[in-house]
Amino acid sequence: MTRPKATLSGDPVQQMRERVGLAVTASYRETGDHFHEKMKDRRFTQEHARLAGFLPRAGELESRTSDVFKKSYTARKLRMFGHTDPLVYTGKTKRSTETVKTDVISSILTDGDGIGEVKVTYPQAKGFRRRSAYTQIDMRSEFSRVTPHEHKELGGVFAASIKKHIRR
Repeated sequence: MTRPKATLSGDPVQQMRERVGLAVTASYRETGDHFHEKMKDRRFTQEHARLAGFLPRAGELESRTSDVFKKSYTARKLRMFGHTDPLVYTGKTKRSTETVKTDVISSILTDGDGIGEVKVTYPQAKGFRRRSAYTQIDMRSEFSRVTPHEHKELGGVFAASIKKHIRR
């Protein structure tokens, strides 16, 4: 019976560092893609707004028969567009989140501190940049808020992806 032999030329530590770095980079990218494909649309639901702690919009806490509600932002959305979805008025910003840019930084390949990141941006979603002077609502931070359940889900995606890439 012959035993397989592995021959390493060059610096084996550097080779392993590069291989792991590439695996981590690919795993971050897959995690960002998972967020875009599976979690992005959840941000526009009442359930996610409740779980993520979105600030209530004008009229959301009022009775729908009250005069205060009838003059509110929520009533105007309901009357004009037939919905009360969070982060959506006309739907233009929601549609613009189909265009995505994913940037990945794997620090194993750069500075070696072990901390990397994936940044998923939506360059066409200009509606998240608007801020009213009359409220404390920040739609950009609300959209990017990750609930503990989602955090765990993304961690699982990253862990499964890194296992898959390291085994190659």
